[in-house]
Amino acid sequence: MTLRNASVLCSLGLMGAAVLAPGQTNPTTQEENVLLMRMTDPQIMATLAYIGLEYETARVSSDNTTKFRIQMDGTVVNLYQYKDEDGIIDSLRLSAGYDLETGPSLEAINDFSKTNRFCTIYLDSEKDPFIVYDLDVRGGVTRDAMKGVFLRFNDAVKDFESELIGKTKTAS
Repeated sequence: MTLRNASVLCSLGLMGAAVLAPGQTNPTTQEENVLLMRMTDPQIMATLAYIGLEYETARVSSDNTTKFRIQMDGTVVNLYQYKDEDGIIDSLRLSAGYDLETGPSLEAINDFSKTNRFCTIYLDSEKDPFIVYDLDVRGGVTRDAMKGVFLRFNDAVKDFESELIGKTKTAS
């Protein structure tokens, strides 16, 4: 696995958006407003390249999906794919986890969640915190909209780390 310089695109402005068929990765018109109808690995890679994110890929064997490990401002963020019953990617999840001696309290997590409505925070079985963001891509999504999701998640992760994690974090 090698790090690749990549980028992610986003824009919810679907008016006038071109449609990119599954497997087509090099659009010729308004790249950021191309509507990706079915998400594929090459389209995800092209999107990560569009927004300039470095990533590694790893195959997740249980369902044959690809996990992307992305570097975002010094934090490792995992991008997971979820498939429908036909094997088509219907949603994506961004996730950052922290292996801590002592994690934040539920009260602190709830307080943070009140002002960060797009992200979900949970504690795993070892009480380590995770911050996640789910993106439904079933009806199509533009690269510019995906870019917005990544930027919003990155901001939430920075706030989460500064408010709840502090300097003791080790992203997992």
